[in-house]
Order: sequence, then C-alpha cells, then structure tokens
Amino acid sequence: MRPRKNALTKFLAPCVLAFGVSPAGCAADGLIGGECAEGYELCDDACISITDDEANCGGCDIACPRNLACVDALCGGPDGTITVPGSGGSGLGGAPPGTGGGFGGINTGAGGPGGNDGTGGAAGGTGGSGQCSAPYNTPAACGDCNTSCSGATPHCAPDGDGSYECVATCTTDPFLTECSGICVDTTSDARHCGACNNRCDSGICSDSMCVGSTYGHKVALCMSFQTSSTSQTNLLGNSVFLATNNPVRILAYTRETTTASINGTNQALTSAAAARGRTFQRTNVTGLNAITNQLTREDYDVLMIYDQQNAPAGQMAARATAWGPTVDAFAALGGVVVVLTGGGGTSEVHELIEGLGIVASTGTLNNTNNNYLVSAPGDALAIGVVSPFLAVNRSCVFAGTPASDSETVYVIQGATAGPTSGLPGAVHRIVAP
Repeated sequence: MRPRKNALTKFLAPCVLAFGVSPAGCAADGLIGGECAEGYELCDDACISITDDEANCGGCDIACPRNLACVDALCGGPDGTITVPGSGGSGLGGAPPGTGGGFGGINTGAGGPGGNDGTGGAAGGTGGSGQCSAPYNTPAACGDCNTSCSGATPHCAPDGDGSYECVATCTTDPFLTECSGICVDTTSDARHCGACNNRCDSGICSDSMCVGSTYGHKVALCMSFQTSSTSQTNLLGNSVFLATNNPVRILAYTRETTTASINGTNQALTSAAAARGRTFQRTNVTGLNAITNQLTREDYDVLMIYDQQNAPAGQMAARATAWGPTVDAFAALGGVVVVLTGGGGTSEVHELIEGLGIVASTGTLNNTNNNYLVSAPGDALAIGVVSPFLAVNRSCVFAGTPASDSETVYVIQGATAGPTSGLPGAVHRIVAP
C-alpha cells in the first residue's frame, strides 16, 4: 500500500481553492474536505460522478432514457446512441402513437418491448444490466467495476494514490473507521461525520463535527391565550412551527400558569397544528430547575413558557438568570423559544423576557379590545395574520421598548391612538448559530 501522503498531496490544492485554507482532511472518494471534487455533485447527501452515472447524468436526478449510457455527462454520449454494456438498447426512433414501438437497441441484452414513444427496443438477448460508476469505493466495486472485496480482505479502502483497494482491516490513518465495508475518514466525511451514517445537512464535516446549523428563534407574544382569535392562534402556530421536525418536540413550562391559560394555549396550539398538517409532542414541566436540567437540543425543538400570572414577585428575574445560559445555548443550536404573557398577576414576565434576551421592556400595557396592526408582514410569524385584528381578553403590548434592530422584528404593534400605539405585541428575535 502506498503512503497516504500521496493522496493528500493530490487533493490539497483543490481543498485550498474550495475553502481558502486547508481543512482537516481531504477524502479521496469524491469529497474534498466536505466539498465534492470536480466532476462530482452532492446528490442525496452523496458525491455522485455526474459524468458517467445514468441516474444523475450531467446533474442530480437527470436520468438517462432506458439503457442509454451516461458518457461525459451526456445520455448516449455525443451522438446519443451509446448504451449501457450488456443491456438492451434504447429505441433508435419513435413511432407515431398506435403504430408500434421503436427499433431494437444497438447492444444485445435484456431489451424490453417497443413502446409507442419509441423508448423501448425490440426484445434483446439475455445480458445483464451491470451498472457501475465512480468513485468505486464499495466492497462490491473497489477500485474498478470488476474488483469485489471478500474473504481475507472484505473492506474497501483508499490506496493512497487516488483509487481504492481491498484490505483486511481499516488501519491506514485517517481511514480507520469501517462503515458498511468502506474505510472512511470520520474527521471529514460528510456522510459519516464523527461516526458511521452521521450525515451533515450542510455537506461539510470538519474535525468530526458537522459545520453549519439552522438559525434559532426567540419569540415573545404579549397574550395569555386564555382566549384567542384566529390571528392570535396563527401567531402562536407560526412561532412554534418554525421548528421543522415532525412531530415538534415541545418542553412546556406551566408552573405558575392558570388553568384557563393552560387550556386556552393548548387548544390554540392543537388548532394551529391541525391547520398546518403538523403534529407535536408536549412534555409539561413545573419544577423551577426543570428547564436547566432538561432542555437540550437533542431532546427538544421548542421551549414554550406559558403565561406565568401566578408567579410571586422576583421569581421571573431570578428564573431568567438561572435559565439564561441553557436557553441561549438551545437557541444557538437552532431551537425555538416562545414566551407568553398577558400582563396579569405581578406583571413581571417582561423581566423574564428581557433576561432571556428577547426584548428590553419596562412592563406591559393592556391592549384588550383594541386593535393590533401587522407591522412586519414579511416576517415568518405574520403568515396568515390579518391586519388589523382585534385583541381579545388578556392581550397586551410591551412598554418602554427600544427601536427594533436587524435581529429583532416587531411583528405586530398596537394600532389604536393612545398609550399602546406603536408598541410591540409580538417580538421575533433571530439567533445566529
């Protein structure tokens, strides 16, 4: 086996071009540090050779007509007649509908009966379909189409010179991990990042970690959902279902929430899910330390803090301090945080909202029976929300708020002239990974 440094030398230059700097490793399997090499494209999370793959000829999901080979990214090659070896050829010409199929293919093989569109050939011989394509890195086709790994050398590994060979074990650094018979470098392989079959959505794996993450969200809705309108239900649904998993996994904090608010919020959430064809799994918690102890991105997609009308004085500020680091980490990993308040009780939920980094506020002002205006119709929270709409019982706005910024959007604002005019009733803060 040749030293692997030859392969590194071969692929180092493309790596530098792709990233500007050399990443941790470059795999000789069509991936260059998480990018597909020239002649390959990322199709369904795998680097595919689009120059000779009949299912992806010239690009992802561009399938060649029956039995035509993919040659230099062209179905049938330059003249459109080259067929897959050992298979019946494509019809040379179509026939008008109702008059029979095309002629038989050029090569002998298992050709199908003619079809009206001419894509079928006359019945051929008994050859096999026999499709095989680069990068030839599987035990069934290791290094080329005619080499399969078995017996004492069951695994397929890079040979150090840009190709592959059958080996007894995966022992050549960094191709030390065996995944379905293939020796892989889990430090840079986006299909096996850190472990077998751990695929990176970004297509980039560096130092055994997937690069990239979805943006997180923090939302504050100044409404208790003790009662709700269609527009307010849409606001709640748009907030929770920013999470893309189905079902959405919700950690629901209800310690100081009234029964009316719990029931109303749950009803609104169920209605919003049904309208979107979505489902959710809700885990209810009431312990003061439950969020700190249980909230992880691996286990939950959404943290939903119901209106805390019954919270004693000082509790909300204290919870913000205790929960803050956990909530920030959750959102930075793409989690969604939704905090509800109707401004009742001690009216201190705004301190929790400010402490969790959503929006600074001096308090809340009652907006019940007044109108809200949609002030950011392009925001994801505003989808399906009419403007203006009437604020139902226990709705409010956040007082003393600063001007919105590039990361914070005031989605709805008080519409009626007076103390609530222009103040936000729904705030959406984007959290970068």
